[in-house]
Parts: sequence; C-alpha cells; structure tokens
Amino acid sequence: MASTRLFTVLFKNEVTPGVDPVPTPAANGILVSDLVINPVGELHERILNNASFSQFAHVIGTKWHEVSFSVELKGSGTANAGGIGDVPEIDSLLRSTGFARTLTAESGGGVGDGKVEYDPASTNLETGTLYGYKDGKLHKMHYCFVNSFQFTAEAGKPGKIDMSLIGTYNRPTDIATPVGIVFNNTRPPLFKNANLSIDGWAPEFEKLSIEAGLNIAKRLDANHAQALKGFELTGRVINGSVDPVQVAESAHPFHQNWEEAKEMAFTGDIGETAGNIIQITGPAVQYKSLTDGNREELATYDIPLTFARQNGDDEIKFIFK
Repeated sequence: MASTRLFTVLFKNEVTPGVDPVPTPAANGILVSDLVINPVGELHERILNNASFSQFAHVIGTKWHEVSFSVELKGSGTANAGGIGDVPEIDSLLRSTGFARTLTAESGGGVGDGKVEYDPASTNLETGTLYGYKDGKLHKMHYCFVNSFQFTAEAGKPGKIDMSLIGTYNRPTDIATPVGIVFNNTRPPLFKNANLSIDGWAPEFEKLSIEAGLNIAKRLDANHAQALKGFELTGRVINGSVDPVQVAESAHPFHQNWEEAKEMAFTGDIGETAGNIIQITGPAVQYKSLTDGNREELATYDIPLTFARQNGDDEIKFIFK
C-alpha cells in the first residue's frame, strides 16, 4: 500500500552531466518534506481528416521529470570548520542551483574562521542525479538542475527552502526504500537574533524570503534516445522580500532609497550556535516598491527586494559557519 509519508531522496552531483554517479544511502541522503514527483511529456494529438469525428490515439513525445520538495535550512553541526566533511546536507542541491562552493578551513585552533560559502556562478555549473524512493518505486533523474528556489524564514520558526528540479526521464522501477540511509541529525535553528541589516539599519520585521528565478533550457537532440540530451542553466534573477515596521524617514529613508534605486548592503543570520549559523549577504540590495501593510495593528511595509550584482556572480552569498 502506498503512503504519502514513507519516501526519501538521495542526491549526488554528477562528474559528467547525465552520467549516473550512483548516490548511496550512506553518503547522499537528504531530509525532505512534501515530495512530489511528476513525469512530464509532450502530448501530440493526431488531428487527421477522415470520415469520422472519433479521436485517434495520441503520442507522447519528449519526456522529462519534474520534482518538488522542501528542505530544512541548517548547518552541518561542526563548529568553525570548513572542510569537505563539514558541508551542509543540502550542499549538492545548492551546487545544482548554480552556486559555486568555497571551502575555508579554520586558520588556527580556536580562531573560529572556518566556513563553507556558496556564491552564484555562471560557468562550470554542476548537474546532479536524484534517486526518489516513493510508493515502493525508485524514480531516477539525471542531468538535474534546480529550476526554482524559495527560501523563507519567519520570526521564531526554522528556515526552509522550497525547491523544484528538472531532470531526464527514466521509467520508475519497483524497489523498496533502502535501509541504512544516513541523515544529518542537526536540528534547524530558529530565526531569531538575526542581526539583519539593510544599509546599516536594523529593521523590526517578521518575515524574510529570497527566491532564485532560474532559466533552464532543454537540450533537444534527435540523436538521443529520448530526443532530450539534458538541460542547461542559462540565466538567473535573485529577488526577495521583507516586512519591516514603518519608521520615520530620518531613521531610515524608505522613500528616498526607493526613488533613487539605492544599492544597499544586506546581511542577516539564521542560527546562533557555531556549526549551525547560516549568514546571507548581498552587496547591492534595492527596494522595488513600498506597499503599506498591517501586522497586529502595526503599520508595516511589504517590500520586494532586488539582489543586484556589483561585479558579477556576487549578488548574494550563503555562508555556513
């Protein structure tokens, strides 16, 4: 009998795009929720002239998989470390979102400067292979990119990321979920003492969201068995939103900053314990609009944000430390 809760995901980056790196339960398990796996195909209807109104059988053409799920935003649990064994559980997913990883080992005992950083990249992009065990079936996807990324954090709650992925189609096989899957047992930190500042100003706010809009192109190839070789990440836009309580313009010039499209430094943290702190920074955040809001009779603004570049591939950074 199928269950909506008995499922799991393995994900591993590919050395060669489209070639299965064989994720293993011991090394590549990722805790997810709300897993949805959908096969997608181009339906070709056959509208032909004949002596009957009856419909001809259709043909399913190019096929691929689309998958969505949510993951917790948390660190590895290892304090002040920046080695390959200290990456967060979602490391492989971030790399298949078009982020490049930089490992920085602690420079000395007790210094506390070890970290794992993820910056946007435009070259040397990494694909991945997903094994989705669900309903007693194994769904395999190769040449995967994350094509939608929505980070959400609310005051006093754990942060989460909603992700959707696209990858090549393989017919699922009847295989039970493997035993011995290893997950990171670090608990996600609560969103508090966030140290969030915009242009040096610390707002009173409840929610922060960041969304990566990624352009994924299909690599159609009639020489391929599926007529679809894989996918390519061809562009991205990073946006966000925040809901600060309104203050005097002398305290923070909301309207002037919006009018002038001012580029403002942005920083904020999730977590307070070394090994489970995620810092988010951006050098040139801009206000897209100002909309009046209301939070328990407090006047707020709902402000959509643009995370703009300074020099390229630097509009946002995720630091796990």
